[in-house]
Amino acid sequence: MTNQNKHLFSAIAFAAGLAACGGGAPGPAQPATTAPEIQKPVAAPATPPVVKAGWTVQDMRTPESVYLDEGSGYLYVAQIDGQPGDKDGK
Repeated sequence: MTNQNKHLFSAIAFAAGLAACGGGAPGPAQPATTAPEIQKPVAAPATPPVVKAGWTVQDMRTPESVYLDEGSGYLYVAQIDGQPGDKDGK
């Protein structure tokens, strides 16, 4: 490619880039958006619900966190067995 062709190609690429940036007539005005409606907080019940244990677990040393899989109904419990700073994977 000759030097003259490089300059011509560069000028065409620059002009195409400018054309892609717009500069035409502005589009239709967008309608003003309204703020979402703020819902009022729901009052807490007068008395808290009673919690009843459905089962008990033996030998749970240090439960750390629990996750309920709503699809299966299983509870996944992570526990610390040993000292919190010790290496995992006995």
